[in-house]
Amino acid sequence: MLKSIYERLARNRFHDGGCASVVLVLFAVIGCTNTAVPTQESEQESYFSPSRQYNFGVMYANGQGVVKDEAEAVRWFRKAAEQGTAGAQHNLGFMYENGYGVKKDKVEAVRWYLLAADQGGEESKEAVKRLVVK
Repeated sequence: MLKSIYERLARNRFHDGGCASVVLVLFAVIGCTNTAVPTQESEQESYFSPSRQYNFGVMYANGQGVVKDEAEAVRWFRKAAEQGTAGAQHNLGFMYENGYGVKKDKVEAVRWYLLAADQGGEESKEAVKRLVVK
């Protein structure tokens, strides 16, 4: 049943609200098998859009619908950030700045904040100023 719900959501492109992502989390929680959901990490990268990857990062960072896991949040943020998602770039910078899920690294934090700032992110610009001035 969940598989058919997911497929219907995917066909109708109801991705903006994250509904399909929630169904995928439900697959994992109840242990559904024989679904069209990819299991290999390389397949996931092409299967999930950058915005969905970003949403997974947020879910793991905040423990929304999944067990909070900062390292897993970093992994999903990185996937989206490497594809140019400004929010993921900012959040990845935040994770590096504060040592959440990764070793604290100000240089890496500034790198990701700069990428997000280049896309107009005001919070990212402020973060760069704050870290560079220190």
